Amino acid sequence: MLTTDASPQGWGPTLIYENQMELIQHDCWSEKEAKMTSNAKEIKATYYGLLRFVQVFKKMQDQVVLIRSDSTTAVYDIGK
Repeated sequence: MLTTDASPQGWGPTLIYENQMELIQHDCWSEKEAKMTSNAKEIKATYYGLLRFVQVFKKMQDQVVLIRSDSTTAVYDIGK
């Protein structure tokens, strides 16, 4: 399960997998990214989360990754 969140200052994904192993990443937005809408930041946080953990996903037995976000708009947009 990948949980992502974005704030005005930065973004962070948390990945929980296998035996409840938890991996946490975080970073700040660039100047250009900091000017994006909050919805765009939430979507980008999800994208960056997937990129940060791509090597873990390749090793996982599961073929599906559950993505959680506190932004229903971002979830809707990603699901389109």
